[in-house]
Amino acid sequence: MKRLLLYTVMLVSSLALVAMFGCHPLDMKQGELGRGWFIYRCIDVQNDSACNNAAVPAFPSTVAVGSRISIGYQSNEEAEYIVVAGSSTHLGGGGISSGLEVLKNGPVGLMALDYNRDVFDLIHLMARQIATIALSDDSQNNSASAYNVMTDLELAVDETSAIKAFPLDESNLELAGSLSYSWSVADSDIVEISLSDSTGRTASIKGITPGTTIVEVTVGGVDSELNVEVILNEE
Repeated sequence: MKRLLLYTVMLVSSLALVAMFGCHPLDMKQGELGRGWFIYRCIDVQNDSACNNAAVPAFPSTVAVGSRISIGYQSNEEAEYIVVAGSSTHLGGGGISSGLEVLKNGPVGLMALDYNRDVFDLIHLMARQIATIALSDDSQNNSASAYNVMTDLELAVDETSAIKAFPLDESNLELAGSLSYSWSVADSDIVEISLSDSTGRTASIKGITPGTTIVEVTVGGVDSELNVEVILNEE
């Protein structure tokens, strides 16, 4: 009887949350035991493709090996639960508050534990190695499903273009997780690079003098190059 009553309370709580949001919010995903929702928290909105420069991210299905993630939990009850890694082989780096580092390819398990350290709920993500970095015009695209991959860029002198990097696996699936992006230019006399965040995945590229050069971004040991040509303004 008690177990039936608990199930009923949980079901009512779930329906109330669904009614409140229409469905669960984008940054939440229901646990596999159906007892609550796991919450994806942005460590840094500038360098996580799931966050997309927004405080409320979309809960990802696939994360990048080498990235850091932070996951919380909201149960259908008033009790509080902690979230821990299911395996130190796949996740490491300490507590959720500081972020967990994704260490290895494969299913990544996360468990919500009660005060007795018993498993209350769990969820799995998929971890994948970064295979390529796609570059796209940030003014036109905000997700990997819509980008037009760029290999060349033409700018007039004093013209600026914002370029965003998308980490992809070998199947061209966009990978979430907080990553550190490193941007460089072969000839800084031709173009200038400015970043809103020192490790962010979006760079502003400005034409300085006519000529051609290469802009490169590196993340997770993977490089991507953009051939940039700067021309005189016809006006």
